[in-house]
Amino acid sequence: MEPVSDPLGDSPDLALVVGGESVVERDEAIGLRPFLARVAREGGRVAFVSRAPLPPLESVLRGTDLPTDRTATVSRGEVGQGPPAPDLFVEAARRLGAEPWRCVALVEPGTWGEAARRAGCQILTLATAEEPASDSASVSAGEPRVESLARLSPARLHNLFFSPSKTLYCEVAVDLPVRRTYTYRVPAWLRATIRVGSMVRIPVVGRRTSGVVTRLSVFTEIPKRKIKSIERILTPEYWIAPDLLSLGGWMTEYYLGGPGETLSAIAFFGLHDETPRTERRLCLADPARWQDVPLDSDEERARRGLPDVTPRQREVVRFFLEELNEPIARSDLTRREGCSAGVIDILLRKGVLSERLASVERGDAYASPQPGEPAQRPLLLTPEQQSAFEPIRRAVESRRFETFLLDGITGSGKTEIYLQAIARALELRRQAIVLVPEISLTPQAVDRFRKRFGSRVGVYHSQLSRGQKYDLWRRIASGEVHILIGARSAVFAPFPNLGLIVVDEEHEHSYKQSDPAPRYHARDVAIWRARFARTPAVLGSATPSLESLFQAREGKFTRLRLANRVGGASLPDVRLIDMGAHVRDDRHTGSVSAPLREAIERRLERGEQSILFLNRRGFSNFVLCLACKTPIRCDHCDVATTWHKSIGKMMCHLCGDTKERPARCPHCEAPDPTPIGMGTQRIEEEVGALFPDARLLRIDLDTTRGKHGFLRLWERIEAGEADILLGTQMIAKGLHLERVTLVGVISADHALFLPDFRAAERAFAQLTQVAGRAGRMRQRGEVIVQTFVPQHYAIQRAVAHDSEGFRQQEFHMREMLRFPPHCRLLLARFKGANPRKVADRAARLGRLLRDAMARADEYRSLTVLGPAPSPIGRIQDETRWQILLRGTSPSLMRRLLSDALAVYEKDKGRAGVTLTLDMDPLDLL
Repeated sequence: MEPVSDPLGDSPDLALVVGGESVVERDEAIGLRPFLARVAREGGRVAFVSRAPLPPLESVLRGTDLPTDRTATVSRGEVGQGPPAPDLFVEAARRLGAEPWRCVALVEPGTWGEAARRAGCQILTLATAEEPASDSASVSAGEPRVESLARLSPARLHNLFFSPSKTLYCEVAVDLPVRRTYTYRVPAWLRATIRVGSMVRIPVVGRRTSGVVTRLSVFTEIPKRKIKSIERILTPEYWIAPDLLSLGGWMTEYYLGGPGETLSAIAFFGLHDETPRTERRLCLADPARWQDVPLDSDEERARRGLPDVTPRQREVVRFFLEELNEPIARSDLTRREGCSAGVIDILLRKGVLSERLASVERGDAYASPQPGEPAQRPLLLTPEQQSAFEPIRRAVESRRFETFLLDGITGSGKTEIYLQAIARALELRRQAIVLVPEISLTPQAVDRFRKRFGSRVGVYHSQLSRGQKYDLWRRIASGEVHILIGARSAVFAPFPNLGLIVVDEEHEHSYKQSDPAPRYHARDVAIWRARFARTPAVLGSATPSLESLFQAREGKFTRLRLANRVGGASLPDVRLIDMGAHVRDDRHTGSVSAPLREAIERRLERGEQSILFLNRRGFSNFVLCLACKTPIRCDHCDVATTWHKSIGKMMCHLCGDTKERPARCPHCEAPDPTPIGMGTQRIEEEVGALFPDARLLRIDLDTTRGKHGFLRLWERIEAGEADILLGTQMIAKGLHLERVTLVGVISADHALFLPDFRAAERAFAQLTQVAGRAGRMRQRGEVIVQTFVPQHYAIQRAVAHDSEGFRQQEFHMREMLRFPPHCRLLLARFKGANPRKVADRAARLGRLLRDAMARADEYRSLTVLGPAPSPIGRIQDETRWQILLRGTSPSLMRRLLSDALAVYEKDKGRAGVTLTLDMDPLDLL
C-alpha cells in the first residue's frame, strides 16, 4: 500500500494551482509573474486550470524561468458552458504529482473557489476591491485572502498552510441524511495517517457514526470550543480517491442527497473497519533439513539430527516435500492425507511442523480458468462489428471522453466488441468496468470474460459480503484485477487508470437506485465518471432507452448500429395468440394455449430447449371474494397480496408480510375466496402436468434466494439439466443459450396497464429481449406471444421487430405529453404514519413551490404537478403523497426546489413526515 505522510510536515516545495482566466488577466495588478519566478527559484511547481484555450496562460509562463517539467496546464475548452468543475483541480494536482489537499489553489471568490474547495485544495483567495486584504496574506479564522503577491514568498505561503505547529482540521461528510459537512479536529496521533478521502469514526449529537474526510485545512471559521475530535480512522489503508470524491460532489448536487450518504455508496465496502481474514496454516519448520533424506532410513535421519517419526508421520513430511512446503490449513491436511489431529500435534511438538498465520482471500464463487489453460482467442469481427468497434478503439487509444450508444439487435455480437475494446485498454495499461443490470446476468458474463482475460477479472455485486468486497479491493489495489464486472455499484470501482466503462443492457431500470439515497442512475453516473477520467463510455442494448436515443439525436451520444445477427442467424419468427379468442371460441381456461403446447412438444421431441416467460412470481396474482368482488389486501400496504401455494401463505411483494389464506372473506364473510390470475408457481404446476417427463426449471426471486442461489441454477442450466426454463425477467435478457429455439410469453399484458407513462416502453423492451433468446445459432427460432390485447401498438411493433416504428410513435406521444425524454422530472415524495399530516406537508411544499415560481420569471418554464396521493397510497403503514416538478433544465428545477425547501425546512411541524427527493425518477408508483 502507498505510504501516508504527515500532511503538515514534509516537502517544503510549493504546489500551486492558479485557477481561472481572471487571475491571469490580473497578472500585473497582483504581481503574478514575479511570484511565479520566485516559485521556480525555490523549487516549487505550478499548474494553471482554465476553461479557456491555453495560449493566454502560456504567455504568463514566458519570462518566469519555470521549467517545463514543473508546470502543467489543464483546460477543457468549455468557455461559457457552466461553472468550472472540481476535476480540473484534481487533474492539475495529478500532473504536479501531488494530492489535491497538498496543493494551494490561487483563485478568485465565487465558482472557481468553490470548485477548488470541492476538489479538496487549500484555498488562497484573491481579495476583491470590496474585500481588501494584506499583501502578505491575511490570516483570519477563515481561509486567507491576498490582494498582492509582491511580498509573499513561496516558503511563507507553504508554511501558512502546512506548518507542523498548526492545528489540523477536517471537514467530514457524515453518513446521515444531511446536506452539509461538519468540522472536526484531527488529533496529533492521527496527523501522519489521515488524508482527504479517509473514512473516520466521529461523534455526532450524542452518538457515534461514520463519515468521509472531504477537506484538510489549518483554517476554520467554527469557534474552536465547539469543535470535537475525530476518534479513529476506519481501514486506514483505504481511502476514496480524488476522482471519486469529485464524482461524489457531482452526485450530491445532481441527485439532491447528503454528501455522506453519497460517499458511503461510493466507498467500495462501505464506511466500515475491515481487516484481512487470517487462519493458521501448517508447513515444515525447516524444509532444507529434510531435503534428500530417505525418510524410511532411521539411521540417516539420526545421523542428520532429525527427530524420529512414525510411518504415518513420514507420510505427512513427504506430503510437504512434494508440495514444495506450501502452507495448508489443518482441516485441509487431515482431509487430503487422512491423518488424525493427534499426528499433527505430535509433529508440532517435535518441531517438525510449524503453524503460522496467513491471510485468506474471501473470493467469489464464480469459476476461473485452471492454471495453464489457454485464453480464449478473440473472434473475427464481421464488417458491421468492425465499423462499430473502430470509433471505440480510437477513443480508447486517444484517451478521449465520448459516449457511444451501441444499438444492436439481440445476437448481433455486442459482447465481442466490449471484449476487444477492453483488450485494447489493457494493452495500454488501463482498467475497465463492465456493468450488468442484475446478478442473474453475471455468471455467463464472468465466464466469458474470464475465459478471455483470466484472473484479471473481478466480480462485484450486492450479495458479496463486506469481507469479500474488502479482499477484492486489495486485489485491485495490488494490480491483480484490471476488469470489474458487476451491478450498478461497480461503477465506483477504485481503478487508478480507468480506460473504458461499458454499461450493458443500458435501458434496464435496475440501474436506478430507488432507496436509500443517493437515488442515482448507474448509466448516468458511468457517463460522468468517464468524463472525469477522460475515457469512453459504451452503452449497449438491443432496446435502448428513449432517453439515450434522444441524447444521440441531440448529438451528445455517438450511435453505432448493429442490424444483423452474427454467424448467419436470423431473428425468430413471432406468432401472436389472441387469448381472448381462445377463451371465447375454445372455452380454453389454461395458461398454455394449444399452439404453445404443440410447439413445446416439438422441441422436446427434437431435444431442444424452450423458455417460458411470465413476469409474475407466486401462484396467483391475488385472492378474490366472488361474492363482494373484493381482493384480499395486505394489512400494511395498498396492494393485493399474492398467493404462494408452495409455502401455503399469502405474501405482499412490497413489504414482504405473509399471512394465512382466509377461509372467509374479511369484508362480507363469504366462504372460500378464490385465487385469481397466474404466477410462475402456477405455470410450473400446469406445465409439469402437461409434460410430466420434461425437466422443468423455474427461475424467479423465490428459487434464487440465498448468496449463490442463481449460480447453482445456472450450473444446472449449463450442465444441460433443463428442457424447459420458466421464469421472470431474470431469464429475459442477456443470456446466450444455444439450444433454445422456442420462447413462449405466457402473458404479454402485465406490464402494459401500470399507471406509468413508461409502461409501453417497458413492455416492448421485455418482449424484444425475451424473444431474442430464441434461435441465436443457425437454427431459426420461434416466439409465441399470448395476449388479451393483441391490437396494442407495443405488442404489434415487438411482433414485427419494428424498433424504429415503436420509437417514433413513443417519441411523438411523450412530446405531446411533455414527459421524458423531452422534459425532465424531479419527484418529491412524502411518507408518514399520519395521513392528514402527510397531506398537509405535501400541500405546504406545493404552495411554497408555486409562490417561488410566481416571484421569479426564470421559473416560468417549469410545471408543478400535484401534490397528489401516490398511485400506491400506503406502504408499510406509511401514507404516501408526491409532487412532480417538470422542466427542461435540471439545474433550474433543483434551484426552485432549494428555494422552497429553504422555507419548508424551517417549519416546526415537519416531524413525523419524511421527504425524499428523486431526480430523474423511474418509479412513480
